[in-house]
Amino acid sequence: MKNFYLIFTFFFVSLVSFGQATDLFISEYAEGSSNNKYIEIYNGTGAPVDLGGYSLSSCSNGCDITGEFDYPDNVTFAPGTILNDGEVYVVAHPSSDPFILAEADQTFTYLSNGDDAFALTLAGATANSYTIIDIIGDLGPDVGTAWTVAGITNGTQNHTLVRKETICSGNPIELGSFGTDPASSEWEVLASNDWTFLASHTANCASSTDPQITTTTNGINGFIQYVGTPSPEQFFGVEGSNLVGDILATVSGDFEISLTSGSGFSNSITFPQNAGEVALTQVFVRLNGSVAGSVQEEILLSDGADTAIVLLGGDIFAPNPTILSSTDSLIGFSHFVGTPSAEQMFEVSGNFLTEDLNLTVSGEFEISAESNGIFGNSLVIPSNYNATVFDANSAWTGYMNVFELPANGGGYVFGQPWGLADLQAIVTPATNSVKLMPNVNTYADNLTDPFWVDQTTLEGNKNMEANTYVEPGPAVNGNDLIFAGNVVSNTLDAGYEAKYFIKALDPNNGYADAFGGSKTFSLPVNGEFSVSATAAELPAGLIVQYGFTVTGPNADPAVVGTLGSVVVNGDFETGAVQSTPVYVRLNGAAQNLNQVGVIDFASSGAQSPQVLLLGETLDYIVSTIGAVTSNDNEGIAESLGDFVQLQGVVHCIDFDGNDGYSFTIIDENNDGINVFSFSDVSGYVVNEGDEIIVTGQIEQYNGLTEVVPDSIIVIAADMPTVSPTIVTTLDESTESQWITIENLDFVTPIATFPTGSNNIDVTDGTNVYTIRIDSDTDIPGTNTPQAPFSVTGVGGQFDNSNPYDSGYQLFPCGTGSFETSPTTGLNEGITNSIIAYPNPFKESISISILNAMDYAVSVFDCNGRIVYSSNISSSVQISTSSWNRGVYIVEMKNEFGDSKIQRLIK
Repeated sequence: MKNFYLIFTFFFVSLVSFGQATDLFISEYAEGSSNNKYIEIYNGTGAPVDLGGYSLSSCSNGCDITGEFDYPDNVTFAPGTILNDGEVYVVAHPSSDPFILAEADQTFTYLSNGDDAFALTLAGATANSYTIIDIIGDLGPDVGTAWTVAGITNGTQNHTLVRKETICSGNPIELGSFGTDPASSEWEVLASNDWTFLASHTANCASSTDPQITTTTNGINGFIQYVGTPSPEQFFGVEGSNLVGDILATVSGDFEISLTSGSGFSNSITFPQNAGEVALTQVFVRLNGSVAGSVQEEILLSDGADTAIVLLGGDIFAPNPTILSSTDSLIGFSHFVGTPSAEQMFEVSGNFLTEDLNLTVSGEFEISAESNGIFGNSLVIPSNYNATVFDANSAWTGYMNVFELPANGGGYVFGQPWGLADLQAIVTPATNSVKLMPNVNTYADNLTDPFWVDQTTLEGNKNMEANTYVEPGPAVNGNDLIFAGNVVSNTLDAGYEAKYFIKALDPNNGYADAFGGSKTFSLPVNGEFSVSATAAELPAGLIVQYGFTVTGPNADPAVVGTLGSVVVNGDFETGAVQSTPVYVRLNGAAQNLNQVGVIDFASSGAQSPQVLLLGETLDYIVSTIGAVTSNDNEGIAESLGDFVQLQGVVHCIDFDGNDGYSFTIIDENNDGINVFSFSDVSGYVVNEGDEIIVTGQIEQYNGLTEVVPDSIIVIAADMPTVSPTIVTTLDESTESQWITIENLDFVTPIATFPTGSNNIDVTDGTNVYTIRIDSDTDIPGTNTPQAPFSVTGVGGQFDNSNPYDSGYQLFPCGTGSFETSPTTGLNEGITNSIIAYPNPFKESISISILNAMDYAVSVFDCNGRIVYSSNISSSVQISTSSWNRGVYIVEMKNEFGDSKIQRLIK
């Protein structure tokens, strides 16, 4: 990424500014009500400026990629757009107030809503290659509502910002111009819709010939430091003009200054002057004391003729051990006995710890450092309080192991001590760092030697393992050892690998590593690393080493710059636990609806927070089917929501027909229940006669009590079904029962069953019943049975309103569920000697007698009422015009008491 900052101004307001502005800058910014928005650009350079060389670049609701503009060159200016010295150029929203539009030089719709960064950039900016002149906001994620300016929350929303008169140049540092209070800010923060200073700007940039040292602030406060760790850095700017000598900056007390963030801190800095000038330069300041207390010190800057003072203030605290938890409670754990609950996670961190961080959990809760890891009732998180952190001042030494290339077998060739320079390991105490690079000297010194350089490909011919290490001596044996550090950068080419290690060389075993390389790990791309060995692993007699290896082919020095490097420093905080996830689950052994637990934290001297845990352990109650299928007076299952274990034999088929289930089980007590699920469970395939154990929860659907399975276990196959119960009514007692209804006929005559799923009414002459023909049976489209017939199947219910006391049905399993009623026992003479017809009939019924005999004829409707009765000795025709449509039973009885019954339908 090529990002350039044209002018270096900083976080604090200049005390005094001399000379003209070096470039354009943003003099005013407004984000008011509605669309009252504008950005004002000021020219204080002393000469006309062509705006065609500039642009406004921006992000919307934070930048999609940190450090990159979403919309580079978002606002551009036509070449030849001249902004004269001392004048301003206003870019306003096209729908802003007429007062604003009257002063606008250009309009643009997508100005900031308060959380959108806008920068004055050189024209030609791209997303990741740009030069910032001045900026409002930062190129990071969405700040939310707006940024704080001069200590005023949401200062960039519903406010007008006016650049102070003392500011003579832009500030290209993100958030650099905002300050932390009115004194340190470059802006005056006005109320919303205050446009008093629109269209003009005043900058106090008068010139002077006297020696001048200028700082961007006269004081920096708020340093917070804990003994043993420097404070976070703050910074200011210094520049000089008409100087008689170099500027010397000295700082008193426990403060330190540097020209480089993160390194090079001392109590003095020299700023060389060039022709009496020192360009604006950034100075970093930190507090690094060893005794707790409040401190007030100063930085004195002088060239021998002029001086400037920057006052410093802060506090040094003793490092009290601290443990922090991201939450104080986790609730809602739920599980069944035998299966742990779903995990929940929180984070724990610690500072200034003198022991590792120990976690314990009470009750039947468990904790782990990894999701789906090993759970228990305790956990230890290392704080590395006793770590040996990388120190460039330690006695670093080198050893080179030489191997054949992997393509040539990879065999070991030789090994010998080498100097760090030959290893390409550059240890720099001033920055407390080491730079590790691929080896080049064996290539450079042996260009014509085929042992080192392949004379055909001119590539390195050996694999080099450069070991840069410290050998601390026998004092570490029998003690715990942690080696730690921080990777600043890792840009090594893919053909090379850098690792960190603890080794324990055994003189009695050819100096082989007693750990077998198990404590050697690849260095990360960046960030902290650590490796540890216990006292028991480091007995007396082993030679202990810790350090780094870089492995790869010996390289041509001409290309070593393209092969990258690894930079490691000692920026590793001991006694600290970075924010670390802890996973929690409940794993109770018995049903308990009120599980309570507590996670406690412990590390010497630290106050322990606690995390309260709440949940429930559920279990399946072993029950008979009859015990869970009783209803209250509204037809609602009294066991609704219970988790149960039921056992029964499958009767009939699976009426679901695809993924999922809807079938019935009946137990040895002849009690039944529907098993329903939207998906298959335990891989079970429904087969009538299977005896199964179902664990699940009781639910109810349109009055039908069901068990929704969590598991299904088959314990036997081909078990007998119960004998069907012959019933003359469908009600709650027949739900999920194996039943038969006899002597039936169709209320509405049909020759074949309709396709698909349908409800069909049938009658036995006394009651009307609903049979449910399911499309998953083989019944749809087949011929109907001749009356009278019986049907056997499973009782069901479909009632969608409370109380659930109707909608009872019978589900036949297939065509075999229907059986024509037998005529055995009828007198063949009467069967053939009298007949009623037609069937179906409309306006009349004919009774035809084929022999000389008297008959008593009675006709019943479907409710059992007699609609016709007569003694006849010859054929008759009975008028039926007044009869309702439906099923009628014709009973014909001769003088010997023999009878014949026919069902006719009108």
